[in-house]
Amino acid sequence: MRVLTLVISTFLASIGVVRATNYYPINAIGYDNVSNYNNWTTDPGGIPMFPKPLNFSTAGDVFYLNNNVTNPYFTGNWTIANGVQVIVTNTYGVTGLPGATLLVGTGSTFDMGGNPFILKSNSVATAAIGNTTGSILNATNVTVERYMTATRGWRLVAAPLNASNAPTILNSWQEGVKGGNPNPGFGTWVTSPYADNLNGYDGVSTTASVKHWNGVAFDSVANTATTKVTDHNGAYFLFVRGPKSVTGIGTPDSTVLRMTGAINIGTQSNVGIIGTTQNVSLIPNPFASSIDYQQVYNGNPGAASSDFFIYDASLGTIGAYRTVTRVANNIYHITPYVGTTPPNSNNSARYIRSGQSFFINGKNTLNITEAMKVGYVSPNFNVFKTSQDSVTEQDFSLALSSVQNNAATLLDGIRVKFDANYSSNSILDDATKLENITENIAIENQNQRYSIERRSLIANGNDSVQLRFWNNGVKNYQFDFEATNFDPSISVLLVDKYIGVTQLNNAASSQYSFAVDNNAASYDPHRFQLVFGKAALSSKDVMTNKSNFSVFPNPVLGRTIQLQYHEIKAGDYTVNLYNTLGVLVYSQTLSIKGDGVSQLTVPATAATGMYTLQVTNNNYQELKAVKILIAE
Repeated sequence: MRVLTLVISTFLASIGVVRATNYYPINAIGYDNVSNYNNWTTDPGGIPMFPKPLNFSTAGDVFYLNNNVTNPYFTGNWTIANGVQVIVTNTYGVTGLPGATLLVGTGSTFDMGGNPFILKSNSVATAAIGNTTGSILNATNVTVERYMTATRGWRLVAAPLNASNAPTILNSWQEGVKGGNPNPGFGTWVTSPYADNLNGYDGVSTTASVKHWNGVAFDSVANTATTKVTDHNGAYFLFVRGPKSVTGIGTPDSTVLRMTGAINIGTQSNVGIIGTTQNVSLIPNPFASSIDYQQVYNGNPGAASSDFFIYDASLGTIGAYRTVTRVANNIYHITPYVGTTPPNSNNSARYIRSGQSFFINGKNTLNITEAMKVGYVSPNFNVFKTSQDSVTEQDFSLALSSVQNNAATLLDGIRVKFDANYSSNSILDDATKLENITENIAIENQNQRYSIERRSLIANGNDSVQLRFWNNGVKNYQFDFEATNFDPSISVLLVDKYIGVTQLNNAASSQYSFAVDNNAASYDPHRFQLVFGKAALSSKDVMTNKSNFSVFPNPVLGRTIQLQYHEIKAGDYTVNLYNTLGVLVYSQTLSIKGDGVSQLTVPATAATGMYTLQVTNNNYQELKAVKILIAE
């Protein structure tokens, strides 16, 4: 039923809106996708939806959302087009359920009238204000929610609000109360090291749990009661334990962070905080919507790098950085990643979510436009260079995990790419390594650290990649290696300066288990090195010890140790194997000379674990002592 009334004409005139030919009051916005108007009868709660609009695209129509229902809401895409006006005078406002997107087309108007407009978020999806080519008026009372999984860790968050009437951190992420829990399931407990004066914080911790980036590092926020969510360019590093009921190191829980104010609409220019000493810039997503990095990249030539960095709370114990690489248009790879191929089939990593910040390589701000928005995107992988990559480049990735009770936890990773378009002497194409709070693995070159290094193709000889491993603990670890599009003639060795040398699979995946103990050599940051060679390599190609003995491969599988030797003086040598308590578990005498390999079988009574293999000559002089791991 369509209703034309004098009251509406008077109302429209009173707010300065040109009188429309047709006016339709809306009692509720359906639970169905709003484009499916013919199915509107009642919502799941039985609220009648008559009179119902036939569409929101008939030129000249004006829809007036009245005050007859307490909780009007919409799902799916709510599209307003062809000059249609929708005016909200419902003091209860409007709610977009998770996954809903408001789209206002050219010439059309959506007037919120300063009434509440809530964008809900849950574990499945988040509501959004999508690509707006028309006008959104009086959007000053918009609540933007961001669901956080039950993971105790750091997040890089962003505030998609205008600074004019933005709330403080206390009045948003702390739910307006210092030290209390007024709204179960919302907000998070924010802590500070300033025990004598909490300055808006909820409690005390060794470090502040909300920080801002100063261009060099993350600094503590001085006072959450006075610092707005839009200060510091609206980008923060926030530690989320769960809702405000989780106050310490107890079991984390999911929560929803929210903020209310005037949303950003239209092109946002010069977005970001440029690094001062570091060659990276921090970019907050300025919109209450996901954005597509592919469109950001296309719209910022020379400024948006092919690599960008996100902070993933699911990595390690409190989160870590991932590098996302644009390999080609709409094809993205993720580092670290464990699997046969990077998850580039749906490219979900290229989407920056509502409420998320990220780093880019280089010292640049970005212009982010409405056209770069996307509405609902799959939650798969959701965190919460100067030359274009070749899709067929040779790619070698390393993922670092900790291992406890036979369960691996992904921590960090690096990637080495080989292509004729790259120069091994150039660092312009490489992705800077952003340091995690806990374990880190990086490529070290020219006193710089990288998460991704791009090199020219291997022609002749060897090409070595020095790794740096730091912030580790006394525990068990493993490397997972993946080789993609590799030249089958290239050999790959992992040099472990504490244990030995291991041949890696250059056609598929490999795994290497190791431990860090209290021996300084085991936690030496330069313990590991990768060596790539065009011809077949063996341990003697990377031997540096004058004794010229090496265990290969290491860890030892099948209880068979291969002891390699190179240019050894002829004679009898004794091989002893000691456990971590110094108990001799195996001994054998070998007659060797020159180059060769001897196979030693460890008795079944020797348990799996770390051992020291010692080689002595006839004068009982130690020529070699190497740590080995018997894996099975």
